[in-house]
Amino acid sequence: MHELEGFADVELTTKESGIWAVPPYFIDSVAHLAGFTMNCSDAIDTQSNYCVTPGWDSMRFAKPLVPGGKYHSYVKMVPTVEDPIYFGDVYGMQDNIIIGVVNGIQFRRYPRILLSRFLSPPDKMAAIDDKPKPAAAQAITIKSRSATPMPNRLGSDDENISPPTSAPAPSKGVAAAAESPSIKDAAESGSITAKAILLIANETGLDLSEMTDDAGFGDLDIDSLMSLVIAEKFRTELNIKVNGSLFLDYETIGDLREWLGEYYN
Repeated sequence: MHELEGFADVELTTKESGIWAVPPYFIDSVAHLAGFTMNCSDAIDTQSNYCVTPGWDSMRFAKPLVPGGKYHSYVKMVPTVEDPIYFGDVYGMQDNIIIGVVNGIQFRRYPRILLSRFLSPPDKMAAIDDKPKPAAAQAITIKSRSATPMPNRLGSDDENISPPTSAPAPSKGVAAAAESPSIKDAAESGSITAKAILLIANETGLDLSEMTDDAGFGDLDIDSLMSLVIAEKFRTELNIKVNGSLFLDYETIGDLREWLGEYYN
């Protein structure tokens, strides 16, 4: 194997199971070199990512794959402009003659942090779910903001209290300059909310000054895959229990900040 190009000797099993035009376990034996290359090559950062195939375009064999048959496989995977998607063709050979090809096999790269969310055994996930939760979160069932409004923090005896007069809002430039160090300082002091906002900024590659309360997650280019990564890092790094719909339930930085402040700080 060299970078995303690989060659392998393949010997098919002599044990047969089921009735097939072409046994799928024979196809897997001949074509799996593509997956091995994508998940074992030094050309891929396998410490941070893993690759999964959704399938291929077409498959043709000029000769049948037979039990105990010996073959050679060759593949070269090529990155596409639609990163993180890779394409390649897997060739099956016997006696130096091409006898089959799997055209357009596709692999997509995913952050490895999602591997435990998708593939962990049930007992491990149960152990993760049993981690201690913040005291406030244990007593409250958290629902979507769109379904249930946040409770009024004022008691019934305080309804007639006039809100304090707000100071004039600073200009956007001044607010941005003041916000970044305050978030960093709060994160260093142990604020879960500040750490969460800082984590989002790091994952999106955006400056902290852009993490304003009215900033929508859609405007920050947080897609479904990135939202899963952030949600998983919330769980593993900050012990914040969220699901994949977090950024649908809380659509802006301000919404998320308010929820985190209510239940985790």
